[in-house]
Amino acid sequence: DYECSDGYFLNNEHQCVTDCGDGFYPKNGKCISCGDDKCSVCAEQNQCTKCAPGSVLYKGKCLPLCVPGTYEEEDECLPCTDQDRCNACYPLNPSHCKECQIGYLNDGLCVDLCPNGTYPDDYTKTCKKCSNGCKTCKDDNTCYDCYEGLFLDTVDKTCNDKCKSYQVA
Repeated sequence: DYECSDGYFLNNEHQCVTDCGDGFYPKNGKCISCGDDKCSVCAEQNQCTKCAPGSVLYKGKCLPLCVPGTYEEEDECLPCTDQDRCNACYPLNPSHCKECQIGYLNDGLCVDLCPNGTYPDDYTKTCKKCSNGCKTCKDDNTCYDCYEGLFLDTVDKTCNDKCKSYQVA
């Protein structure tokens, strides 16, 4: 069994080196594999601290992409503020979601119910704006209730500032 003098570590090629190199760490006079071929720097086995190019670091592991609820910053996956509901968020503003895994996206937040003036779009999972003056709607063409001071046209389902000739206020 080979041994190296102090300050040197035995690598896989049975050479004594001062630096174990990418993918290895020094322990008990030997160079030990990080245990992940995508890991370039680790302090112990299966606890990566830096991944090889093309991979991102998440909880000590190297992955091809960040998992839902996280965002990539400097080759590392960091958690979004609302990790349970937010699928993806913005790196410069992790509290601002860009995609929800639960609920509907409304102004950067994932909500269960869309607020007044918006309706839930199940296809895009976002809260979309109702037509002008509309407080409650099914979609941008079908208004059920108008904001105060406006009148609902029950025929074309829009809000107007005055009643049409066939309507009574």
